[in-house]
Amino acid sequence: MHCFASLVSSTPTNLSHKPLLEAGQKTNYSSDRPSRTSFISSLFRGDDKTMCNRSFLEKTIPAAKWVRGYNKKDIIHDVIAGLTVGLTAIPQGIAYAVVAGLQPQYGLYAAFMGPFTYVLLGSCKDITIGPTAILALMTKTFVTSHGPDFAVLLAFLSGSIIFLLGLFRMGFLVDFISMPVTVGFTSAAAITIASSQFKGLFGFGGSSNDFIGACVNLVKHLHETRLWDTVLGMSTIVVLLLTKFSLVLSSTAVDGEIEVRISVG
Repeated sequence: MHCFASLVSSTPTNLSHKPLLEAGQKTNYSSDRPSRTSFISSLFRGDDKTMCNRSFLEKTIPAAKWVRGYNKKDIIHDVIAGLTVGLTAIPQGIAYAVVAGLQPQYGLYAAFMGPFTYVLLGSCKDITIGPTAILALMTKTFVTSHGPDFAVLLAFLSGSIIFLLGLFRMGFLVDFISMPVTVGFTSAAAITIASSQFKGLFGFGGSSNDFIGACVNLVKHLHETRLWDTVLGMSTIVVLLLTKFSLVLSSTAVDGEIEVRISVG
């Protein structure tokens, strides 16, 4: 959902200096980016003066603007960030390919092709582009029924639709998705992803593509549980939870110290 919103959204790249919007306040991007009406009319009318204008191109292709103003001093930090993300994306892409029922190389393709495209057309810098668990699970249904070729076709058609939505400035459609729908989707995705890991967590066989099927498969094959697989999986979960809570406690302590200093000073 967040990737979809960022890819099709008409949010400009220079909003970092603007104050946060209050609840219920509408966002107007007409002054920063070309409006849907003017863009579509120029596109079909073939208005060369408008479409070849540097300002128009910079607003349509954000990379045309930030490349000219790039600071060479930031290249070291960007290289370090790129290596960090790349080293994380490699095992993550392989794992999601396995979840989708595909060979590992498909996950690597999905991991690096998306960022190469988004670096030119993307309008939001605070987003992670690449394969996700919920998309891998949804792709698995097509792979199981039709084979790996349909996964490639599905990715192409989905990307084409999202590209057209962004081209015609249809990001406003996200405003019609209410918060309960978003929360429901996120919760359902979390439950589906967690249930799909029962087989790997307990080390038994069987297959399932939905929550109910995963629970039934868990009951049927519970006697086949492998002890060391379960110990390793549970230990990993405990370490992740402890790390998360330690970060929350440390940030809370820092905030409390700052508040005390301000009140005393």
